[in-house]
Amino acid sequence: MSKINFLIALLVSAATAFADEPAPGQQVEMSLPNPEGKPMPYLLSLPKDYGKGSTNWPVMLFLHGRGESYGPLSIVKKWGPPRRIELGEDLPYILVSPQCPGEDSWARPTQQAL
Repeated sequence: MSKINFLIALLVSAATAFADEPAPGQQVEMSLPNPEGKPMPYLLSLPKDYGKGSTNWPVMLFLHGRGESYGPLSIVKKWGPPRRIELGEDLPYILVSPQCPGEDSWARPTQQAL
């Protein structure tokens, strides 16, 4: 299993294991505990038809740009798929949008390990 597939599986399963499952059609703030004790905040969105029937939903992992590392998690909604959901669009996939800490970057080994 590649690192990215593992991260996606971990984030989606953590949403169920550590919190109430978010309602379909909503984008909610979640947090994933990590071994260093510093939780990773992320946004999770489920399609409006999630849970109806036996549909297997694709998952998109949205990694924001550098400017969204600083500030509240809601700043991740500034661009891309999280913004589209915030504006009311129903996207046909599960969207996971983690927020990278300001002192780190997605390319650094610390984030790759998570």
